Amino acid sequence: MNLQKIIGIGTQYVNCCEKWVRYNVLLDSQGLPLVYIDTNENAIRNNKKLHKLVISEIINNLTEDMND
Repeated sequence: MNLQKIIGIGTQYVNCCEKWVRYNVLLDSQGLPLVYIDTNENAIRNNKKLHKLVISEIINNLTEDMND
């Protein structure tokens, strides 16, 4: 799995909140990808349940794209 394809800033349409969401993917010290929601997405960041759903959907979409 080539993680270099997904590192950086991206934007995805997220169905659970029906809007485009900007995110950033970084690798931690062990080489695992970390997904961060953009700081301008306060409505998502302040709602723990919605935040989990958005992160999950972004990760699912990224892994689907990598497998294609």
